[in-house]
Amino acid sequence: MPTYLQVHHLSYTHPENQHYTLQNIHLTLNQGSILAVVGESGSGKSTLLQLIAGLLDAQEGEILLEGERVKGPAQQLVAGHPDVKVIFQHFNLSPKINVYQNIAYQLRAYTAEYRAARTLDMLRLCKLEGKEQLLPYQLSGGEKQRLAIARALAEEPRLLLLDEPFSNIDTMLKAQLKQDLVDIIKESSTTAIIVSHDMGDSLSVADRIAILQQGKLMQQDTPEAIYTHPATPYVAQLFGRCNFLDTKQCKNLFAIDIPKEHTAGIRAEHVAVSDQPVAHTREGQTVRRHFLGAYDELFIKTGNTTLIANTYHRMADKGDTVYISVDEQHVMVFDNVDEA
Repeated sequence: MPTYLQVHHLSYTHPENQHYTLQNIHLTLNQGSILAVVGESGSGKSTLLQLIAGLLDAQEGEILLEGERVKGPAQQLVAGHPDVKVIFQHFNLSPKINVYQNIAYQLRAYTAEYRAARTLDMLRLCKLEGKEQLLPYQLSGGEKQRLAIARALAEEPRLLLLDEPFSNIDTMLKAQLKQDLVDIIKESSTTAIIVSHDMGDSLSVADRIAILQQGKLMQQDTPEAIYTHPATPYVAQLFGRCNFLDTKQCKNLFAIDIPKEHTAGIRAEHVAVSDQPVAHTREGQTVRRHFLGAYDELFIKTGNTTLIANTYHRMADKGDTVYISVDEQHVMVFDNVDEA
């Protein structure tokens, strides 16, 4: 599969504080794939999206779309790459025209026949049939999102960029809308980048994930690889509760050897809990229990260390004695180096 988008040595300095917002970013994306760019607020996610769209000028590096350099505002009369479409958080729908007209307006430069046919295609693809005459304010949050996607896809962009597409969607609707989004992008053979601070969203929709921390790219890989083999403790924590133990703690608690000057990471779901002592378990006391619906989150003190464990039935309450163990195959090992 050919490399469709390439980002090389990309750096951007904010004009007001002269500090790097993004520093030496390298990214690649294959045609037809979905890349999720994730990180905390202020990590540079939206800035990266605007640079790729040609809406900002990079200080260093280059962005290539199918081998062609993406120009910034300083290099062209109208900012933005004509074949890259951006969907921002608030959708930017035209409020005074109906659903059909919102899509058709994007095709105003084409013949009436093509415009009508393409608009109908977008209505079908984005599940908006029967909503043609409604104004944007009459649509649900999910319908507004699908209309924004229909508008963006109408001209068959080479790259679709979505900035926090699920931030304004109710939790109850989010799961279906995530699947709808993936289906629309894949059916239209579109290449897409999704910016999100929600790691769960990224795991379920992306072919690849790029992690940003304070303007630096920490890791880029498949969702499975990043979850099972995170590059740093920061990346590990983005995708759920983790326990971090030094060399001595690992040896004393679980008889697990890790290299000196390294840290072990153990996800909460990989701390096994039982109410009876068995081989290779260590006694502990539950000091806190959080009921989280599908599972319990237990805080278990053993010696001078408190570990977090996830259990999928009511294993213990506060004050109960339990027995814990760890499968060495699930222990992640990190160098003790600065991450940012």
